[in-house]
Amino acid sequence: MDTNGDERLAKLMHERRTDPERFMFQCDKCYGRFESRKSLQQHQDRKLFKCPFKDCCRKFTHRWELVTHQKTCPGRILQGDFDNYKIYQMM
Repeated sequence: MDTNGDERLAKLMHERRTDPERFMFQCDKCYGRFESRKSLQQHQDRKLFKCPFKDCCRKFTHRWELVTHQKTCPGRILQGDFDNYKIYQMM
């Protein structure tokens, strides 16, 4: 293999990695950017943050969504567990 071809390939690979246009798909909630629609969909389908209150099964993709939800969670209101909520926030 010739070194000129290797250098050209390395330059192309570098340009591909650093090209801002390759991240065409953007999450409308966290403004994360993704190379493909499939990657964006996988990001939005991931639900890593679960509500800690009893009888609440809600899960969220972004932590801020969970924090917002916890303020008015029906599980929290039905439980009447306001002190535990404050303790949970301090952890």
